[in-house]
Amino acid sequence: MIFKQPKYIPLVLLRKYTKLKLSKFYLRSCPINLLMTNIQLKVYNGKDFVILPLFKNMINFKVGEFVLTRVRNEYKKKRKKKRKK
Repeated sequence: MIFKQPKYIPLVLLRKYTKLKLSKFYLRSCPINLLMTNIQLKVYNGKDFVILPLFKNMINFKVGEFVLTRVRNEYKKKRKKKRKK
């Protein structure tokens, strides 16, 4: 049996972040509510803060779904050796 946590938003945080336009946010598991739209949050991804603008199509998703926590690994391309003749 899988336990699913209820969707909640702490009221203290909701009152605080609706007043501010750009504020630091640590709770990535918090769902985005209709009242949280049209603001920008600085969401902590484990290393630094990433600016995340909230729109209406992000409602009912969690904040952490839009912030990457891992660095994408890109390999260097092999260069062909050019011989001068």
